[in-house]
Order: sequence, then C-alpha cells, then structure tokens
Amino acid sequence: MRFSTLALVTLFSWDVQAEPPNAVKITTGEYPPFTSKADKSNSHLNTVVIEAFAKEGIRVQFYYFPWARAYHKALTGGFDATSYWYPSEERKEHFYYSNPVVDSPTYFFHLKARPLNWENIQDLKGKLVGATRGYTYTTEFVRAGNENLFTFQWGNSDEQNFRMLLAGRTDIFPIEIYPAYYQLKKHFSSKDTDKLTFHEKPLVDSSGYILFPKKSQHSEYFLKQFNNGLEKLKKSGRFDEIYSKIGEGLEVD
Repeated sequence: MRFSTLALVTLFSWDVQAEPPNAVKITTGEYPPFTSKADKSNSHLNTVVIEAFAKEGIRVQFYYFPWARAYHKALTGGFDATSYWYPSEERKEHFYYSNPVVDSPTYFFHLKARPLNWENIQDLKGKLVGATRGYTYTTEFVRAGNENLFTFQWGNSDEQNFRMLLAGRTDIFPIEIYPAYYQLKKHFSSKDTDKLTFHEKPLVDSSGYILFPKKSQHSEYFLKQFNNGLEKLKKSGRFDEIYSKIGEGLEVD
C-alpha cells in the first residue's frame, strides 16, 4: 500500500510538471480564400490561425478533409481543433468556441442593370435565386424557396452561379463577401465584375470560429492560448491587414 501511494504521488507530480503542448493539429477543408491546400496564397483565415498561435509559441499543422469528415475527426478524437465553423446548437454541445476569427456577411449579388430592393424575405417574391449545392443557408430563406415564394436555380459551384447571374439566368445570388471576391478575382474579367454589384443589406451576418473538442484534455489550454494570440493580432492591426488583401484590385461596388 505504501509503494502504491508513493507511485501515485510520483506520477501526479510528473504530470503537473509536464510541459504544455507546443503544437496543435487542426482539421479543415477547402474553401478559399479562407482555407485552402490547393491555393495556399489564398488561405487567409489559416494565416490568422497560424499567426495567433505563434504569438503564444504554438505551431499549427492543418489536415485537410471533406468538411463533414473534418468535423467528425475533430469530434471523435485524434485532433485538437477544427477550423472554421459557424454556430449551431449541436456544435456548442460538443465543442468550445474560440473568439471570432472572421466576420463574413452574405450579400445578394445582382446585375447593376437589374436593381434589387429588399428589406425582408417577402421582397424576393418571384425572383430566380442562384444557390450552390451543398451549402447551408438560413432556415427562413430555404423555407421561402421551398414554399415557392421564389425559385431556386441550383449550381454546382459559386463560379457557375456567378456565370448564371452574368448571363441573366438568375436575378440574385447570395454569397459570403470574401469568397465572392475570391471567385470574381480568380475566374472573371474586370469587364464582367463591372456589371455586378451587391445589396448593402446582408441576408445573414455570421461570425466564424475555431472549435476545440470538449472531450480533449488540452482543449481549454489551446482555447486560452489561441484567444490570447488572436487578441494580440487584432490589437497590432495585423488581423485587419490579412483580410484586407482579399478584395484588392476588384471593382465591385
């Protein structure tokens, strides 16, 4: 009995004195300009995450998966966090949320030749609305489309939806502002972008977060360190500098 007690005390003392982890493994997916393995020059949110953790002496390793798998792998163990996600009740049950890492409102893009006036969903009555397969839209917006207030025209990608908009096959296309900038810069000429604008009232104004699984023993530590580093990044102006580069050279009102 005496030996067992001593062994436990020794083990406990070693755990207390152990160095905190200095590397974090984060699952993510492909969604430029925020996170991208294929186009690392357009992975601005990842840059924020790397630099925020670096402020606290922690290295970041990203692991890319399809989005559903990225979430599941962080949920079931083996990874320290997943980046990035919008709030949901299910996610809040299983994860700690960081402070916001991005604010990216969704706006209705449309042709300048087809002005849009809207204050509520009812104002979209009769519209042909572009939407991207696999994306999550607000419950009210989807319900209105399903109830035939307006008609969804589904595209397989944001690029395809912008092409339908430019061709006059849709009236409006809701998309987050930063991914919109990315798509327009990458795939379209200034002649095309000059034809487009977006309504100043957002469909939704959401913040994105890094999620840390509650079941992981290091999550609260990583959460604290990340939030500390993120605050330093914001105070220095570097946070705004990183995101300001996304829309450079794009002529969209």
